[in-house]
Amino acid sequence: MQNNGNSGFTLVEIMIAVVIIGILAMIAYPSYQEYVRKTKRVEVKTTLADIAARLQHYQVANYSYIKPDGKAVTLAELGFQTNAQNRVEVPYYDPVYTVGIADVTNNSWVLSAVPVSGKLMQTDGHFVINEANEKCWVKAASCTPSSSTNWDGK
Repeated sequence: MQNNGNSGFTLVEIMIAVVIIGILAMIAYPSYQEYVRKTKRVEVKTTLADIAARLQHYQVANYSYIKPDGKAVTLAELGFQTNAQNRVEVPYYDPVYTVGIADVTNNSWVLSAVPVSGKLMQTDGHFVINEANEKCWVKAASCTPSSSTNWDGK
């Protein structure tokens, strides 16, 4: 057998391989982006559920969501790291949502997760939960929780 020195790939073969890889990437990237969005949604829902549980524990121990000084309990007092606006950033290392508490009375509260502008989830809508465990989420909008709403966007 004689070796002519012609080993390796031709330019056409390399170009075909590059085109195939490009087509696969075009198909896979949108699926990956949607997977990342779903993961971020799960993370914010978990954080909201954790805050809600801590609020319920606070109310059981203190008989109210209002402190003896007449002020509402804060997320920092429940053990969460908050930013300058007293909101919890989710995830804390690269926030795509901020979570805040509002409408706090002796027996009620509302938590809302708002997408951070300019980030991946900016058009993903608000997640909201209240003391009655009523939840809502409507993509690209805010919502009011009720017994007929949930976090499935329905």
